[in-house]
Amino acid sequence: MTEELSEPRGTRRWWLIGLAVIVVAAVVWAVVAGVPGGSPAPGPVPSATPTAGQFTTPVPEPSVASPTATGTPTVEPTRKPSSVETGLDDDVETSPGVTASIERIEAVSGEARGPGEIAGPALRVTIKLTNGSDKAVRTELGLINVYYGKDRTPAGTLSGPGVTPFPAEIPAGGSGSGTSVFNVPTGQRGQIEVEFSYSTDVPVVLFSGAV
Repeated sequence: MTEELSEPRGTRRWWLIGLAVIVVAAVVWAVVAGVPGGSPAPGPVPSATPTAGQFTTPVPEPSVASPTATGTPTVEPTRKPSSVETGLDDDVETSPGVTASIERIEAVSGEARGPGEIAGPALRVTIKLTNGSDKAVRTELGLINVYYGKDRTPAGTLSGPGVTPFPAEIPAGGSGSGTSVFNVPTGQRGQIEVEFSYSTDVPVVLFSGAV
């Protein structure tokens, strides 16, 4: 009878146990490597946050238009016409064919009806514009101011009596007037100045003298 040689059972059992331990260890390592919080594989170390001085990208400077070497400006600055000084009784040509004059100055008792007005001794001034040109003249902006004394104290305006505004326009060959009333003390009328204007395109007229 032939005797079969066989591996001892104890040796086979320990060999299987060892294999199982290796397999289990491999599975555990694979699970640990894939779970968040495990030790990740080493990678590139991020660089520190750069400071403001480490930026090297140049900042472009604002462009400035280069000055023109030659040439003249195409738009002239607006200049207010100069004033014309004259006596209280004179006529003044403000533009070709258009004449301004003081028609009359009257002493009245001023009436106060507006805010800040004070009734009392006053002067009522009427200025006349005569249009001898061939076209209408706009005069709705006609304005009269009065100053008195050596210091040219501005006289306050009053609501009456007899205040009338300038017309909107004076036709060619026509005339028009406007009347204003001003607080001027009786003892301060030895030197007054009447300022008149009706357009930014013509000179301001300054009539001066004693009343």
